[in-house]
Amino acid sequence: MVKTHDWGYLAASSHYVLAKEIKFSLQEGDIADAIEGLDELIDSISKIAIREMRSHLLIIMIHVLKWKYQPQKRSRSWFKIIRNARYEIEAVQEETPSVTEKAIEFEWDKVFKKAIREASDEMGMSKGEERNFNPEPLTWEEVFEKEYYLEDED
Repeated sequence: MVKTHDWGYLAASSHYVLAKEIKFSLQEGDIADAIEGLDELIDSISKIAIREMRSHLLIIMIHVLKWKYQPQKRSRSWFKIIRNARYEIEAVQEETPSVTEKAIEFEWDKVFKKAIREASDEMGMSKGEERNFNPEPLTWEEVFEKEYYLEDED
C-alpha cells in the first residue's frame, strides 16, 4: 500500500517524524514519495539555518550600532558578542552550504531595520529619539571584518 504524506506538515512538526516517514516510504518502495519528503526535509533544514543566521546577524548589527553611536559605553562584552556571533554564522555556513554570502546579503536590509529598532531600545532612546535615529547602513566590513577593541587595548 502506497501512502501519501503531508510532508510540509511533518516538516513543521518534527524532523524526526519526517525522517521516519521518509524511511517508511523507502521501505514500502515508494521512491517518489520519499524523494518528495527528502526535498521537504532539506528545505526545512535550510530555513532553520537561515533563521539562525538572521538571529546572529541581528546580534552583530545591534552591537555594531551601539559601538558606533555610544562610544562612551563600549565594553569588552560588546566586542566579544560581535566576535561570537560571527563564529556562529561561520558555523552555520559550514554546516549548511546554502547559507552563502549571497543569502546573508539577501537578508541584510530586513535584519538591519530590526537592528535599528533593537539598538535604539537598548541605547535607552526616547520615542522621539528613536524616530530620528536613522543610521547609515552598516557595511560588510563593519559587520564581518572590522576588529573591535577598547581604545586602551590596541
